[in-house]
Amino acid sequence: MTREPQGIETISENTEKLSTQMVEIESRLAFQDNTIHELDRVVVSQARRIEELEKALKVLVKRLLSLEEASGQAGGEDVEPPPHY
Repeated sequence: MTREPQGIETISENTEKLSTQMVEIESRLAFQDNTIHELDRVVVSQARRIEELEKALKVLVKRLLSLEEASGQAGGEDVEPPPHY
């Protein structure tokens, strides 16, 4: 029975370990890449929604201001609260 020298076994074991580690690293990288793309999609979607909400808020503020102006012009003076206050 012939035995390989110890140096060759060590090289073979190290190569196998490195190969296993490389596969694990590649797998993690693929998972992280996928996660980054998903998060990017969510961030873009949220940014669009924030823009929509900001536009809606501006419209509502303008409406409120115009209603305040209209009620101020119609009444002319400060209106007292009802007696139950």
